Amino acid sequence: MTSLTFASTFFLIISLLLLAGGVLLLVFGIIATVKGKKRIGFIITGGILLFFGLATTVLSIMFVKATAGTNPALMAENESGAFFSLMTALKENDAQSLEESFAKEGYSGEAPYKEDAAEFLKLIEGKVTSVDPSPTGIKFKNGEKCTTYKYIVRTDADKVYVVTAEIMTSSSNDRCVGVQKIRLTENGELLYEAGTSPSLG
Repeated sequence: MTSLTFASTFFLIISLLLLAGGVLLLVFGIIATVKGKKRIGFIITGGILLFFGLATTVLSIMFVKATAGTNPALMAENESGAFFSLMTALKENDAQSLEESFAKEGYSGEAPYKEDAAEFLKLIEGKVTSVDPSPTGIKFKNGEKCTTYKYIVRTDADKVYVVTAEIMTSSSNDRCVGVQKIRLTENGELLYEAGTSPSLG
């Protein structure tokens, strides 16, 4: 079971438990109140749990549907390929590795061009001393998936850059798999941007 599948299953189980707990408390509270025991607190708590249980159940079902039909192994391979190519490019100032991380075709517009790789890396001053990546968002639509990563890049020139990459990891068009959009900023100032953000809304 992949982490994505585990997360969606776990979320659905918690939602159903909230729903069941809300129903039980609500029923028990109503029965006890009818018998004169005045369990108003149970009724209120049950109603709240029932409301959140319904809401989270609907959300979890939507999440499961969004990820349905994808191939987890292929998604992991696609994501790790572009992810590590980009890591290598940043650490070693390697334009070829950066180019390899780019999608061959844009999903909602133009993907980064081959020429963007060299131009992008030229703007990073000094030798890179560390690259700290973290995922910041995921978008789904009918089996299509895009993960956004943020890379904090530090150099020996006392520079700190933020590289943001939107990586398409699952698509009906294999040529769209890879980095769709990439941005370079320093202190909040945009230094370079290439590609188009995938529209999955």
